[in-house]
Amino acid sequence: MERNQFLTHLRAQMPTQRPQTHHATARTQRVLTTDECVELFINRATAALTHVHISTSDDEVKSIILNIIDGASFVNTGCHRFGHILSNLSSQSEQVLAEDKNVTFGISEARIGVALTGTCVLDASQHRGGTLLPPRHIILLNTADIVPDLYAAYALVGQSLRTTRTSVFAFHTGPSRSADIEQTMALGVHGPGDVHVILVA
Repeated sequence: MERNQFLTHLRAQMPTQRPQTHHATARTQRVLTTDECVELFINRATAALTHVHISTSDDEVKSIILNIIDGASFVNTGCHRFGHILSNLSSQSEQVLAEDKNVTFGISEARIGVALTGTCVLDASQHRGGTLLPPRHIILLNTADIVPDLYAAYALVGQSLRTTRTSVFAFHTGPSRSADIEQTMALGVHGPGDVHVILVA
């Protein structure tokens, strides 16, 4: 689906404005609409070398995942909202345990997306190795969970820490990168070198 069609679909399905946080009032002077948050997230995530895919149905999500993994092995790192989609993939690709060192893909769901930085915030209290050890990573993100900036994300993380058993959150922005050796940028040194985010409206 093309980006403009995707954003038109969002406008028809979602409120035009989202609640404004106290911090956002002081900095941005205005509230970003849902489609503005999505557009900004796509731009910033792409700039961070993330492959961004857009979908509006479970069938589209499944099709995108199957095209990406192309029969390779994957591990479900604790997807709950999208778990039913991953369970249907097992007949066409091998789902393995997080401890399997030969797994190619980790598939996760993000609790929050940060528009300003193109960041996905994951609940890392379970199967954290599945998000860091496989060389390739797929993250499923609901467009309704995209917030304007890190201040809004921290507010939601703090609320979750106080009210749930979640104790660890991980902020993922693009593929792992390092310039420790001779100041030469290398991808995939400390984590996945190939990251895909599937936006689900």
